Formats: sequence, C-alpha cells, structure tokens
Amino acid sequence: MTIALLIKVHDGLVLAADSATTFAAAQPDGSATIVNIYNNANKVFNLHKKLPIGAMTWGLGNIGPASISTLSKDLRAKFHGGDDDPWRLDPSAYDIEEVASKAATFFHDDHYVPLYEEIDEEHKQDLGYLVGGYSSRSDDPRVHHQHDRPICWKARRGACRQHGRSVVGTT
Repeated sequence: MTIALLIKVHDGLVLAADSATTFAAAQPDGSATIVNIYNNANKVFNLHKKLPIGAMTWGLGNIGPASISTLSKDLRAKFHGGDDDPWRLDPSAYDIEEVASKAATFFHDDHYVPLYEEIDEEHKQDLGYLVGGYSSRSDDPRVHHQHDRPICWKARRGACRQHGRSVVGTT
C-alpha cells in the first residue's frame, strides 16, 4: 500500500509519497506474483529538468521489467526531445493537461496495454500517476489526474468510470 500526498497551496504544490514498492510478475493464468519488495523506491519525479512539472505514482511498481521510476525518466527524456519531436515540451507553450495526456499515452498505450491486454480484468494491476505543476503561461499550480485511460486505471469493477465515461479531475 502506498501513501501518496498532494498539498496544493497558493505558492505551489507539494507531492510526497512513501518509498516502499512491490515488483510483481504475471503468471500464465494472469495472476500476479510478488517478485521483490524494495524500501527505497522513487515515487515522486520531476518530468522536465528546466520546467516546474512533477509527477507522483502509486499502485503498480513496474510494467514488465521496468520500474515506474525508470519509465518516468524515459518519459522525461522524451520531453527534452529535439525541435521536431512531437513529445518535446516547448517551454514557452505547454500546459499541465498536455503533459498529463502525453504521460497517459506513454504509460497506458505504449507500455501497459501491450503487456496486460490479454489478462482478464480480475487480474489486471492498478496504476495511478498524477501530474502537477505550472503551465507555461500560468502563475497557478495545476494538478491533472485522469482515471481509466489515460493515467489511473483500475481495471477491476470499472471503479474509475462513471456513466461509461472516464472520470477526470483537475484542480
């Protein structure tokens, strides 16, 4: 179980989480087996070295052989891409919702779905990923947390869906 805390105040955001994580592997029947438990995991990340954008994770500690921390660093590298790279964040024209959408594509579509699409809903693991920070033209910190696809999905019992639509919260 992860303890993840977000505090939004006038002057900014505070993201905090515990440091324990569990790595799991899928069994042939789709169930998960605990492979290892680490007590020094990173669950809070900066997503761009020069921009005030952070992320926090809970739930699934890995997707396949890669930890969420490692994947977050890979995502950060994509955000620093070349001028023609569609993943690159333009420091003068980006918003937190755009960053959250790209993070969702990266984690859910590119990494999670290819490994978990064949597993029945009962055995799918949950992953939460919250993106927060300042958009390029804003003095107000924003938090973007989407449920289902893209950023947080709880495949079991449709827990993150209401009336057939994804639940989206922005503060």
